[in-house]
Amino acid sequence: MQNTGVKWGLIGGALSVLISLLTYLIGPTMYIKLGSWLGFISILVVLALAGREERKNHGGYISFQELLRPIFLTFVIILVISTLMQVIMMKLIDPGLADIIKQTTIEGMEKLKGLMGDEAFDKAMEDINAKDFSGSLRDTGLGLAFNILFGFGLCALYAVIMKRKNPDLL
Repeated sequence: MQNTGVKWGLIGGALSVLISLLTYLIGPTMYIKLGSWLGFISILVVLALAGREERKNHGGYISFQELLRPIFLTFVIILVISTLMQVIMMKLIDPGLADIIKQTTIEGMEKLKGLMGDEAFDKAMEDINAKDFSGSLRDTGLGLAFNILFGFGLCALYAVIMKRKNPDLL
């Protein structure tokens, strides 16, 4: 039997790279704003497809644990590929993306100014201006670790929803 997690992880990773390149070609701001949303939606779809295929491979019935493994593996592979793509984009293709990300973050924060109050807004702007948006190794590693933790919860939710007990074994 083929490894469903690896198969769908590579498909999802390729889709993530394609989305990154296409949104970047439209414009760097589009890459930052729309690319992340399209990438997240594509991950959700690919995880569902991976889970569905794995359940089918088990004859339509599968436990939570049996389903969680390939869905989570799919997620981790996609995440590693998309993180590598992000590093390539920011370090090799367009090092100026860090400035665009910072400017987009500042613009988003300015839209929230009325909801935050002056003191909180000033503190947030101070933090943004002090932050390095160039994607250091430390920040990339921490982001990857956080996303893996978040992704595990997401994958567990998928597994809970998609599992099916075999009625003959009850």
